[in-house]
Amino acid sequence: MHHGVDLHVHHLVPREWFYYQDSMTIDEHGNQLANLLTICCDHHKKWEQRQVDPEEIGLNLPSDF
Repeated sequence: MHHGVDLHVHHLVPREWFYYQDSMTIDEHGNQLANLLTICCDHHKKWEQRQVDPEEIGLNLPSDF
């Protein structure tokens, strides 16, 4: 796997938290740049499975994340 080749966009605050009541339309705040992280496919999978420490990939998040 070549890191940086297959990039994904990760939502720091899950986009499910921004859906309207119809469960199909996402509020614009969910896709603000401050909520998005570009991450390689391999690390994205690990992140979603809670197998990667954000500091391991150079990300310093607030302690409440």
